[in-house]
Amino acid sequence: MDAVCRSLVSRSWVVVALLCVALFDSQSALGAGLTWSAPEACPTDAEVRARVENGLGVRLADLPDIAFEASARPIDGAFELELKARKGEATHVRRVRVTTCAELVDVLVAAMSLAVESLGSQQQGEDPGLPSGESAEPESSSSSPPDSAQTSAPTPRKQVPLPSESARLSGFAAAGVLVDVGALPEPAPGAEAHLGVGWGMFKARALGLVIPKQRAALKGTTEGDFDLVAGGVGLCAASVRAPWEARLCLDGELGRLRGEGVHVRNARKASAVWLAAVPLLELVVRPGVRGWAVSASLGVPILLHRRSFVFTELGDVHTPASLGLRAAIVLELELW
Repeated sequence: MDAVCRSLVSRSWVVVALLCVALFDSQSALGAGLTWSAPEACPTDAEVRARVENGLGVRLADLPDIAFEASARPIDGAFELELKARKGEATHVRRVRVTTCAELVDVLVAAMSLAVESLGSQQQGEDPGLPSGESAEPESSSSSPPDSAQTSAPTPRKQVPLPSESARLSGFAAAGVLVDVGALPEPAPGAEAHLGVGWGMFKARALGLVIPKQRAALKGTTEGDFDLVAGGVGLCAASVRAPWEARLCLDGELGRLRGEGVHVRNARKASAVWLAAVPLLELVVRPGVRGWAVSASLGVPILLHRRSFVFTELGDVHTPASLGLRAAIVLELELW
């Protein structure tokens, strides 16, 4: 009988231990959960979790038992983020459209932060900061003063704001092809490149352009080789960031326009200073590939310094136009 009792007691301790372990596991599982699905070009699940925890300043496992499901899909050259927040039987859904994959995570952090901050008000029946089909009426409580985070929580169906463009510094590089009319005797193709920074709606850039040597018919059988090399700086103002945007820019250019006679006696090379102001309009389209954009521009070079090219026997053979025309297509990469 003694042995039977000892066996029952030992088995009871095993059962109690297993119950404690199960209870501990259930308590540790009460933290917030996050699932993430997005195109391959977007951050991975591990990257998103790390950035979310860094943005919230706390581990997801240490947050209240609210489950987040986030997914992103490309749509109309942009990305649509869908965030579902589940707490108990309540489910709240938010959809926000952004331009790049990088912004998806910023918006996700902002939305989750609002939901976490408003969990206390949810306990009292208030909306947790995400839109839902039915909004609960807030209940007043005399036992606990209103929290500042709760009082600033957004009303139902209000969009989570995008990260402020006015507080975002970005860098970019661009390169493309152009066609210039007016600098050389005939319309001429060339290439241009930009390197700059953006702050909010403004962009400042350094630029360079090259129109390689082009042969043009002048007078009779006379021909000339002309080329242009210039650099400068520019400032642009852009519309609100979207899958497409419009920019108004003003570039200043300083360079050298060169010419050389062909099929003439005593042919010589000559050069003239190229000094121009170029107002232009750019239309920018983002195809949905992270960090990349394509722009088409149309500008009017206003020549501030004009000099004619003269051949001894023929006189003036070419003078750059006071007002020219320049069109370009440029591929742009956002560096950060």
